[in-house]
Amino acid sequence: LLGNVLVCVLARNFGKEF
Repeated sequence: LLGNVLVCVLARNFGKEF
């Protein structure tokens, strides 16, 4: 899903892993 990609990008920005 496109939302999943956004989560990955946000995770990199925050330096966290989801």
